Amino acid sequence: MEDFSNTSLNNNNDELDAMRLQLAELKNRIERNTELNEKHMMSAIKRKMRGVHRSIYRVIIMGLVAIPLWGLIGYVWNLPWYFTAFTIVMLSCSMIADYIINHVDVDHMTDNMTDTARKLVKMKKYRLRQEFIAFPVLTG
Repeated sequence: MEDFSNTSLNNNNDELDAMRLQLAELKNRIERNTELNEKHMMSAIKRKMRGVHRSIYRVIIMGLVAIPLWGLIGYVWNLPWYFTAFTIVMLSCSMIADYIINHVDVDHMTDNMTDTARKLVKMKKYRLRQEFIAFPVLTG
């Protein structure tokens, strides 16, 4: 009877060891997949942020062209000086706000996905506020 119980205990121990090894392998696979997914997400975020940076530079260049052009248009069409000055000031403020809101250093982003997500949510919230303020002011 002892042989049967020792054999049964050995079989149970072998099964438990096999299950532990399988569980350890599963944990390793999950960790590798998590790291891979985070790397893919970070690279996608960095690509999108580079696109945002390009759009910031486009807005700044267009603004730098538009400001003197608007001053010239105001002079040529004899628009009131306060309307021309107000439009130029608002255009300048919009360019500065675009730069401040959307300027995130892509190369120095941390690998912490939570911090990166918080920064992006904050950026989107500020961008929405800017649009709610700028649209009525510039069209009204």
